[in-house]
Amino acid sequence: MSAVMNPEARVRLLESFAEYTPRSWAFLQPDGVVLHCSVAFALGFGLGREQLLGRDINGVAGSLLVPSLADALRQAASGRRANQAAQLRGNDGGTADWTFSLLPQLEHDGSITGIHLVGIEQARERESRDAMSALEQLAARLAGVASPITFAGDGQERYRELMALACDWFWEQDAEGLLTRLEGTEANSGNGGSGLTGRFRQTFLNHTWQEIDSDTHSKTDWAWYQACLDRRQPFKHLLIKQHLPDRSERWIDVSGMPRYDEAGLFRGYQGIAQDVSSRVQAEQQVAQMAFLDPLTRLPNRTLVLDRLRQAISLSRRSKKSIAVFFIDLDNFKAVNDGLGHQAGDDVLKAFVTRVRSALREADTLGRMGGDEFLTILPDLPESRPAIRVAEAILIKAREAVLVDGTPMVVGASIGVAIFPEDGNTAEKLIQSADIAMYEAKRNGRNRVCFFHETMQRMASKRLSITSDLRLALSRSEFFVCYQPIVDLATGALFGAETLVRWRRNDAVTVSPDDFIPSAEELGIIDGIGMWIIEQACLQLRIWEGLGLKLKRLSINVSPRQLRQKNFADEVGRIIAQVGVNPRILELEITEGVLMDSSETTVANLNRIRRLGVRLCIDDFGTGFSNLSYVIRHSFDTLKIDRYFVSRIPGDRASYAIVRSVCALAKELGIEVIAEGVEKAEQRDVLAALECRVGQGFYWNAPLLASEFAAKYPVPALAGPVRQPQA
Repeated sequence: MSAVMNPEARVRLLESFAEYTPRSWAFLQPDGVVLHCSVAFALGFGLGREQLLGRDINGVAGSLLVPSLADALRQAASGRRANQAAQLRGNDGGTADWTFSLLPQLEHDGSITGIHLVGIEQARERESRDAMSALEQLAARLAGVASPITFAGDGQERYRELMALACDWFWEQDAEGLLTRLEGTEANSGNGGSGLTGRFRQTFLNHTWQEIDSDTHSKTDWAWYQACLDRRQPFKHLLIKQHLPDRSERWIDVSGMPRYDEAGLFRGYQGIAQDVSSRVQAEQQVAQMAFLDPLTRLPNRTLVLDRLRQAISLSRRSKKSIAVFFIDLDNFKAVNDGLGHQAGDDVLKAFVTRVRSALREADTLGRMGGDEFLTILPDLPESRPAIRVAEAILIKAREAVLVDGTPMVVGASIGVAIFPEDGNTAEKLIQSADIAMYEAKRNGRNRVCFFHETMQRMASKRLSITSDLRLALSRSEFFVCYQPIVDLATGALFGAETLVRWRRNDAVTVSPDDFIPSAEELGIIDGIGMWIIEQACLQLRIWEGLGLKLKRLSINVSPRQLRQKNFADEVGRIIAQVGVNPRILELEITEGVLMDSSETTVANLNRIRRLGVRLCIDDFGTGFSNLSYVIRHSFDTLKIDRYFVSRIPGDRASYAIVRSVCALAKELGIEVIAEGVEKAEQRDVLAALECRVGQGFYWNAPLLASEFAAKYPVPALAGPVRQPQA
């Protein structure tokens, strides 16, 4: 038996353990005073680690733990292992079931110098099994030593066994950086998490962490790690990616500290490792939501813009050109309207596959939204290669796509802009390519058009739409509809979403997708938007007078409206003038607004909150999905985009995203609305995920005020008739 670990070494090991373990662990005096603890343990009681050290655990826990740990502590202080189930109350008033394991620290003379306390939330079943398994292994390995478990003798070895409660693996490296020891539990080994298989160890032992990693880190990252080793410094959270034989990936979070022998000579490193594959995969999924289009898996507008800026920066140094293609499918609306959105999705994915085959590996294809795509061709010596690629894309776009056995030909119009001739910024290049694309459409579609300065397509388009929209205002062609929002569990009416429609004097109804963007671009959305808010408030007042009590009435707001200095003041004026309860109103904004940190937008959001009006993020998950902005602006509601709702429960990825959004919103105290519910099966799945309300064609399409009244038991309503001023 080796010498008992000296007190200084023991303190260093305990401090290191407290610093690195991600789980809930504490080391107490026999009387319950906290000597060492992990950050996770302190946070469980709503404290920082320094605030907990030196305090009596019973005094700290107080009413937070029911029952208290007093009896279990007395049992452990007498030399017996103890387990205590308790409910831990959080700051939000909720409770969670925990199991606390207490292990006495017995020395070779039989004295008790402390108590190890490990807390595991019962809902985390795998960790609970791993912890109990580690305790059983420890007892079995101490041959001839009866319970209570002793940590005397080979003290450091016994402490390492305790680490199995707080990490997946304990490891050691020699002075050359080769792994010489690996102990713990293998969660994915198929052996119940009871230990490490020989095959598993072989993938690690006699290798360095650099050799195990699968090209996760750059040379700069490894230089940082090597610098820590050269200086004999501890390192934390080195993320290693390991490719497994079944082609899956394992992500490992590694932390370590140098180890020395009794003579003070450096002998290598030791530390802990955690399998964080689930966490990394969740983070990757969030990143994909932020930067990839969910349907095509192409870069979205944000990522495309970033790549174009990078390409411009490189081209300024290389003096080479960049070609930007703005691509719009010609007959896509007919496919969507005639065959449905699923057919439209199939056409988009087929188009993407074909376009990719015409591009180089260095080129970028991204989806700007709807049926619009942007292609970036960097590093061109001159413009002629761009012509060949654009023509190849046209040929592929003309090929028929089979949709439910029906051949569909959509074709494409392509506008081309060249850097630096047609713009020296990413925004200007995209604008120029967009103008050229509309020129291609004007000239008969299904063709390529290069931008040139004499183009007046955008100016004439703006003039035409301005005239049409202003005629619509003066002719009272706008009207408002309301789509019911219902309680998923009961089907009872919860609220409604206000939606604007435009019926031209020729009886053709124009989709909001067609006229709202033009109204925003031309600056006339402000008048239309305020008219919609006024109509919604007037209708709400009428319904309330007739006994129809809505809990929520939502209204879509344009990003441009939020950039108007007097927007919030005008909303307040309408609320006061009509006399409605502002807490029933909810303004819906798109995720793109979250990235607008302009003073005016932020000020408007803050003033709207002060009015008592609720804020909702529309189509959550399709744009930026930056949670820090959600929290910063205190949003009340997240509306899950219909893309994800329409694919549950069959599509596992969509189901996982919807489940994650519901769980996240619940934790943040944010309401969730599911839009686009079309089937009872979707309603039931959403209800099971604790999404309380939803809307969609399963209940009703948007209704006129009179139709809304007919749907629900309220006397016939006469909706407001005032029209916005031109």
